[in-house]
Amino acid sequence: MAKRNRQRCGLTLAELLAAVTITAMLMAAVAGAMQACFQAYSENDHIASMTQTGRAILLRMGQELRTAQAVSYDDGLLTIIPPDGNASNHIKYKLDDGELIYTLTANGTATEHKLIASTDDVKVESFTMVKTMGTDWKDRTCVKSLTTSMTLSAGDNEFEITSTTSPRRNLIY
Repeated sequence: MAKRNRQRCGLTLAELLAAVTITAMLMAAVAGAMQACFQAYSENDHIASMTQTGRAILLRMGQELRTAQAVSYDDGLLTIIPPDGNASNHIKYKLDDGELIYTLTANGTATEHKLIASTDDVKVESFTMVKTMGTDWKDRTCVKSLTTSMTLSAGDNEFEITSTTSPRRNLIY
């Protein structure tokens, strides 16, 4: 009888277990990298949302301050009298427990909007305004510029956004 020389085809159990173990380790590493990417994306999304919200608010504030007839600021409450000359019309920005509230009063009727609400991911930590006085061409004292600052936070991130506005009218307040 002739002996056949048979070669075995396939994998042994030890080889199969080694391949499964290596594949599992590679998949765990890929899952960790994906989780880090998703977390970084979420954090960057919060930062973009925070800066966009702050810039939009400061842009609107700056437009209203530029044309204001009068402005007053007292510890988180900014009151703007529009240039229409009617004292019953005014705009208020108020910081209240992390929320920035916009109130428009026209002809005695007040409308309130929460620009940054407590349910938002973005919170207002501080809101300040500083005026810089100067003199006009007739050497009269007037407001040269108004600098508005907001400190916003989202998650673990905190940013200060600042805007400086030069009023179009020579205001004294």
